[in-house]
Amino acid sequence: MSEKTEILLKQSQSHISAGNNDQALGLLKTAEKLAGGEPQILAKVYFQMAKAYAALSKDKFALDYFNKSFRLDPKIANEATLWANELGKSSRSLGKQIKMKLRSVIQEKSEPSKILNIPKQLSTWLLIFCCITILGLLAVILVLRTNDSNNSPSKLDVEKIKNNVGQVFILARCMGSENYGIITLPIFIGSCFAVSEDGYLLTNRHVTDACREIKSKPDVLSATLLVGFGKNPADRYEAQIVHESPNFDASMLKIDKYFKRPLCISADVDMGDQVFVCGFPKSSRDMAISLDINNVIEKYIASLDQLRREGQTDIFDVLPDTIFDVTVTTGIVSSIRDIDQVTWIQTDAAMHPGNSGGPTVTVDCQLVGINTIKHKNNDTTNYCLSFDQLKNEFIHWVKFK
Repeated sequence: MSEKTEILLKQSQSHISAGNNDQALGLLKTAEKLAGGEPQILAKVYFQMAKAYAALSKDKFALDYFNKSFRLDPKIANEATLWANELGKSSRSLGKQIKMKLRSVIQEKSEPSKILNIPKQLSTWLLIFCCITILGLLAVILVLRTNDSNNSPSKLDVEKIKNNVGQVFILARCMGSENYGIITLPIFIGSCFAVSEDGYLLTNRHVTDACREIKSKPDVLSATLLVGFGKNPADRYEAQIVHESPNFDASMLKIDKYFKRPLCISADVDMGDQVFVCGFPKSSRDMAISLDINNVIEKYIASLDQLRREGQTDIFDVLPDTIFDVTVTTGIVSSIRDIDQVTWIQTDAAMHPGNSGGPTVTVDCQLVGINTIKHKNNDTTNYCLSFDQLKNEFIHWVKFK
């Protein structure tokens, strides 16, 4: 260090002690120029600058010059610690920041490669080796978890089923007795499910046949086909019959509703595979009387009278709340049969008449078939119409996957 630089540093220290910080900064800037880029000299100059700026309450500048000083000569750590302690006595946050900087450097010096004095190149290779080893272990764990997941049963996405499986109703305007005049009634005839984002749905042809049969009755003045996805009026949509298959018990409906995740992917299944039957089951008697308007009126006349007394406007309130809850039953594929060039999938999953037109799906919500037939003498023998054979029938409206 030149004699002039040393004198400037001592003078600046005296000015800082006397509170003449601006004068001290002026001397230190001159000393900076005289240092000639010498790291140890610059470290001392910057450290004194940090003290001067701190005395002027310019903590940002003080911290910047401290960092410069410390980078050039880490040996000032002891002096910096004493200074930080003094700042801490006056609750200065600058003291805490300086201590944090000192601690971080001490931790870095405590790294294994520095303690053992391992050459930098060797340390890099050790780090790479450790990273590869850790990644390998993580890969093994992931494979084991995946295999374990594949061996354990997955959970059906019930929300997807609720959002895509609907009820098919006829809202019939009927001629009642002399005491009741014209009555409007909702008549449940089956289930359906969405197969496209823009509102195309599949159901059984015998469900749309029931709609036509109700419309043809002499005491039915008019009838509207509806599809419902909940109890509220906003969950009901007027439906149009787009196509009725001449070859299979299947029909396509169209409603004005957007479906975010429709059931449009088909699945290959074998004997023993788990499947899920979805829909809105009702008893056989209810399905039978739904085609006899007089029996329907007789069944719901008490509920209609109560609605009239209470001034209710939603005629669907005659139906119990439980009718609006989609159900899911599970079983296995018992057999796959071809009868008269039609492929049927037999399952032991519970199925009831109201399930007609609903989907049979895998645990991944991929389509197996349309719920269609229940064996009249056996509650555990049910059939669905294999979905794969229906793709060409409806490809004009929906591009199935």
